[in-house]
Amino acid sequence: MIVDDQRRALNMLLDVRSGLLWSTTRDNLYAYKIDSEGFLQEYPLTGIVPSGKKILDQMCQDRDGNIYVSGFTPHTFIISGANKDIVRIIADAIQRSEGYPLLADRSVHDGYNHIWIWQGRQGLMLYDRVQDLAEVAPIRCERDIQASSLGGIWAFNGAHVYRLWQIDGAIQQEEFMKFHDGEHVRCVFEKAGEALYVAVDSTLYRQTLIGRQQTKVADFPSSPLEFTVTDDGTVFLAMGPDGVYCVHPGGDVKRISDVSESFLSVCAMSDGTVWMSTNEGRVFFYNPLDGQFSMEPLLSSPNRAAIRCVRTDGLGHLWTLTDQLVCEYSPQSRAFRTFRSNDPFINVSYFYALEPIDASSICLDGAGALIDVQSSPELSLQKASQVRPRLTCVRVGNERRLVGRDAELLELAAGEEDFSLELSTLDHLHASSISFAYQLEDIHNKWIYLPQGHNTIFIANMPKGSHILRVMATDRHGLWSQPVEVITIQRAPHWWETWWAYLLYICIAFIVVYGIVRLERRIHLLRNLIHRRQEVRLNEIEMTRDDISEQQRNDEFLKQAIAKVEEHLSETEYNVESLSSDLFMSRITLYRHIQEQTGQTPVEFIRDIRLKKAALLLSLQPEASVSDVARKVGFGTPKYFSKCFKEKFGVLPKDYKGTQHLEG
Repeated sequence: MIVDDQRRALNMLLDVRSGLLWSTTRDNLYAYKIDSEGFLQEYPLTGIVPSGKKILDQMCQDRDGNIYVSGFTPHTFIISGANKDIVRIIADAIQRSEGYPLLADRSVHDGYNHIWIWQGRQGLMLYDRVQDLAEVAPIRCERDIQASSLGGIWAFNGAHVYRLWQIDGAIQQEEFMKFHDGEHVRCVFEKAGEALYVAVDSTLYRQTLIGRQQTKVADFPSSPLEFTVTDDGTVFLAMGPDGVYCVHPGGDVKRISDVSESFLSVCAMSDGTVWMSTNEGRVFFYNPLDGQFSMEPLLSSPNRAAIRCVRTDGLGHLWTLTDQLVCEYSPQSRAFRTFRSNDPFINVSYFYALEPIDASSICLDGAGALIDVQSSPELSLQKASQVRPRLTCVRVGNERRLVGRDAELLELAAGEEDFSLELSTLDHLHASSISFAYQLEDIHNKWIYLPQGHNTIFIANMPKGSHILRVMATDRHGLWSQPVEVITIQRAPHWWETWWAYLLYICIAFIVVYGIVRLERRIHLLRNLIHRRQEVRLNEIEMTRDDISEQQRNDEFLKQAIAKVEEHLSETEYNVESLSSDLFMSRITLYRHIQEQTGQTPVEFIRDIRLKKAALLLSLQPEASVSDVARKVGFGTPKYFSKCFKEKFGVLPKDYKGTQHLEG
């Protein structure tokens, strides 16, 4: 074999999985297989590696047989057999005829060559994937098309149910059932080889495939969104917000769920277990043998996105679908794998529905392509994972610190209370399918679970000292690891968190308390002194207008104001509004004048005059009761009068009377 300079090998690698010999050259990547005579034959790589010329370098292979190819253009890429069971169908003929990408709301595979596809714009079409031809069906129908064991599909429109099939690519049709005008078929389901069940508005009918004998099964409070029939003839119906109903072969109807959610889809497995999904993003299952109705938390949508469809396959796996995520789940092992709409080997805008192709494969109907996926037998064989989650990186502020793969101790400085930890199981190819959970001892009582595909732990306000962080992870199949990694985190204390700082705090607190006690004693002594001085000076209190300054007495305004208050002294209801009215001025003007002349508010001015008059009465009439004096000077209650009197003169009225009596 003659090799030109452009194809001179730069690096070679033997693929232990497939036996291919891989080689990077100056312009491309090549693969060779050894024929029966020992010669190298070039292996076609169309659809396996990026097209066009390349500038590549080294290659390496991981333990799973994935080949990592480093390069400048294109950037480093991975050659993996992990997605060999996925086929992407874009139906070029449909795109050419419509001018839009494929928007497959529903699809049914009719053998390998033909696929029935329902789209909102075009309706029902038959696509020949071998010849890349598309034919529009002769009838308009609803999107809920179903595979028929007689060949072709079941379709319906209004009160009519049709069977459509193809012969050498030519569409054939017949009317299978017809109901009264005005009735609307909502959904259909075929119990393979026996009968077709049809939900018409809120009534369920059954018609045998042979003989076409039609019987009414049951009535319901509303129209079902979807239903399924188990092997023993029991019907389970998803009724939206009305829950899930069960119809036994004898005709008994009952509601099997008390969950206040809107049920969208339902399917049954071969063991009789019935699975249901809700608009609130949860999945439930019902066991008819024991009547148990339970939720499967592993299948709940992490962002509460509606789970629009659930289906089963021949391996006993459950498939669930949201707009952006499809999950294959094994109830036996509780292992699962996920497919995202933006995965490179899927690449659709969003998912529409799930449709079984055969016992071991299922079709993901999407906006942009149909994705045929082989069920994974490995899911049922999975056991508890032995993966070890590793701490790979610590980020503090804008600083990123790489950590060794076996690191068990993390030391942080005093000011590094807020930081993030990045984790890995070293399964980089399936990183988007791996979940992590962590627990920080003495801080978190429960495990905290990160969303699938997220590997960063954010920790804020980490206390000083030594803390134990426990971490666990799932493998690519969603099984949680048995070994739990333990990482010790030590944060150094700030100076104010050290023992000598605490000793300083105690000393300061002692000094403050001692100072407060000394101050309280001085205040107490000062109050006693003031009280004694007030008692001595009580006889000096002038209770007439004479204690108003000479300037105030000469002010005509104050004279009028004082006169008006004294004129209505015994009237409790006499207030600021009354005074402003008597002086023929607004309340604001009155407030300004009194404030300027006396430094008091009008309320304080009136109360001050009443209290001084009361003191005068008490000094002139010691035998008068406190109640009488309070009433004469316009106070509503003796209690309030006593309170105001003490605030003004420092003693209660009764004590003032006693003092005056002794002095007299």
